[in-house]
Amino acid sequence: MLFVDITPYGEGLFTADPIPVGRVVLSLDGRFTSIINADADCYALSDTLYLDPGDHLGRWVNHSCDPNCWVRIRGVSAEIVAWRDIEPKEEITYDYAQNRPGDEGVWSFPCFCEAENCRMVISGWDSLSPDRQAWYRQQQVVPEYLRKRL
Repeated sequence: MLFVDITPYGEGLFTADPIPVGRVVLSLDGRFTSIINADADCYALSDTLYLDPGDHLGRWVNHSCDPNCWVRIRGVSAEIVAWRDIEPKEEITYDYAQNRPGDEGVWSFPCFCEAENCRMVISGWDSLSPDRQAWYRQQQVVPEYLRKRL
């Protein structure tokens, strides 16, 4: 069971039950939008197409530079997948840059995730260090539309 709860910086999505690595945590739902109308809560499905979760649970999945989940894109759908085992009452997070194009001109904001590897700024794929990009490619979690740009 997933639930929304208070975090130090607003609200976030948490799990009441343990989630094993590789399990789909959440199938994302919402309406399609363009990069012009996308905000930080939207999920990039391609360079131009985004999924706005509206009031669905995907709205409350926050960023972390050391996430416990990643976003798997399948055509025009997306799902949050556990990167590692997740404990009960743990917040569900993913790295926003893992699936967003280099849209730093559209959005960029401070990061407060407090991870040891915190980048201090949340932005798109192009803002990631070459080492971090290579690590994501090695993990095979880079969406096809971003792999085509590499």
